[in-house]
Amino acid sequence: MNLKLLVLFLVFLILIELSIAANGFYYVNKPVINLRSEAIPMNFTYVDDPYQQTQLLFGEPVLYIEENEKDNDWVWVSSLRQYTYSQFSSFKPYTGLVKKDQITEYINQPTTYDLGDEEFGFIKNNTYNYVVSSRYTDVYSRPCHILGCTSENIMNSVSMGTYFTATDETNTTIDDGWVTVKINYFPSSNSDGNNNDLVYGYVLEEELTSYDHVMTLDPHQVRENIVRQARKSLGNYYFWGGRSIFNPYFYSNQEVLTGLDCSGLVSMSYLSNFIILPRNANDIYLISKNITKGPSDFKKADLFFFASTSQPDYVHHIMLYAGDNKIVESATNSTRVLSIEAKFNVPTINDLYWGQTFGTDVLYYGTLGHLMNEHN
Repeated sequence: MNLKLLVLFLVFLILIELSIAANGFYYVNKPVINLRSEAIPMNFTYVDDPYQQTQLLFGEPVLYIEENEKDNDWVWVSSLRQYTYSQFSSFKPYTGLVKKDQITEYINQPTTYDLGDEEFGFIKNNTYNYVVSSRYTDVYSRPCHILGCTSENIMNSVSMGTYFTATDETNTTIDDGWVTVKINYFPSSNSDGNNNDLVYGYVLEEELTSYDHVMTLDPHQVRENIVRQARKSLGNYYFWGGRSIFNPYFYSNQEVLTGLDCSGLVSMSYLSNFIILPRNANDIYLISKNITKGPSDFKKADLFFFASTSQPDYVHHIMLYAGDNKIVESATNSTRVLSIEAKFNVPTINDLYWGQTFGTDVLYYGTLGHLMNEHN
């Protein structure tokens, strides 16, 4: 390549970078939205959809790229909390299409976001100090402990794994069991109708987990919490590309399908403990560490993986070890707990080994203990 072509190429790359940066950071302004590979709405049925990539939760940051050429009601975005291993041998943000009215631009553009390339584990951005740890919770326009609340006071309902920033600007950060949270995302009587105006919401403290609390836990306690969160998902609908807890209100009103796929279950269980993982089963496998002594050394929240015997280098299914010879997985129709014997047709976990085959699947396993600051 001659010098002139090289200079033109570098200018082209700089223009692309400036174009992306100029579009800036946005956040999701709905409880749950779908990230799609094509500008095609999802059918409201629990069947595999080839255009479904993943789901984004309320408040989740995204990088706005550009409008979709074919339909400008849709825009291209990159998720800044969900990464996947790319063809360039590194982790890159999930990129896809969302409806334009599902995201809102930040007033003050952040200088950093949740993750850098290949940074997984406890979230580094301390903007968020609470996460929803119940299956889903309602956000209210005022605390309800004195006069009580009706459905008219519910601003919206959000899924497990949704992050909030508590504020003391109203002098009621925690008021008799209620946490005051900043939300720019819901229209409310607390706002003049502009989505960018600061809005306060109120969430029951018992349905949240605080960042400060998780930071006091040792790795064993974190593992216990991860399994506890996974068990809260039991009975949840299986949903390819799903990353939200089933909400019957959304289903009955046909607002959005909610549910979990296998990696959605695992990532949601970790996310609820402020630990961010890559999005897919194979991506999680790639960052896991080997358990040198085999399954006999398994701890709660360690992972089993399935790959196809015809494609053994690519993991397509992930399962969470729940202790006591049990696993939690999202498969078939729902999230369920199974014994090792029921799942693998062997008496105990000690009878499993790396590379063991089960029909057309081959078994691997790993741990994410290093993401919990575990040193052994």
